[in-house]
Amino acid sequence: MSYSHTLRISHIAPGGTLSQDVTLSADSEARYEVAFASDASDVQAEIQIPDTTVMLTMVSTAALTIEYNDGSGTQGEIVLAANLPLVWWTGAEHSLANVMGYAGGAVDVTDCYLTADGTAGTLTVYVLADSTP
Repeated sequence: MSYSHTLRISHIAPGGTLSQDVTLSADSEARYEVAFASDASDVQAEIQIPDTTVMLTMVSTAALTIEYNDGSGTQGEIVLAANLPLVWWTGAEHSLANVMGYAGGAVDVTDCYLTADGTAGTLTVYVLADSTP
């Protein structure tokens, strides 16, 4: 089965708007929504982000540090500011490994570990991946 996701990018400024859609297809998709407490520290969340991901969107309603595959950050981590999405797609300027802060290149993320910055919130993740790249 094929899934298509569209990322709509708009830049609105006085005197003009620039909009562009990026639509990609792949054979698997996943959506995660994880609530976390204000005192969350290395809370395990079963969020999978394969290294064959072709489109990824992550947004948190509160500031959050995410570590990959272990709670020590040895495979990388990223800090999300509240309500500022991380968006990536195949063809973007930087690699997924670079954007996600993976240590040592491509990583199959099988679990994420969440640490809150003192405010409770919700992390939402959309993943579009190709199992046969």
